[in-house]
Amino acid sequence: MTIGGVHRQIDALKLSIQKLEAAKNGSAFTDKQTDQINIIAGEHAKTYADQVFNRLIIWAALSACVGGGGVVLAYLKLRG
Repeated sequence: MTIGGVHRQIDALKLSIQKLEAAKNGSAFTDKQTDQINIIAGEHAKTYADQVFNRLIIWAALSACVGGGGVVLAYLKLRG
């Protein structure tokens, strides 16, 4: 690396820092857009939680059926 290359990288870094500091003071979204994003995110989280709960109910029902079937088969095998 040469001193000139390092100097160009330092200048690029300073420019990036200035852009970040300038962006920190302003928001990229309006308040209305932020509210819409929050509504969409909340609906997505609720939908995901509902899907997980439905999977839990289905797994519980299936395992109860399999367990009950196993008990019936064991009874029939023992009874002869």
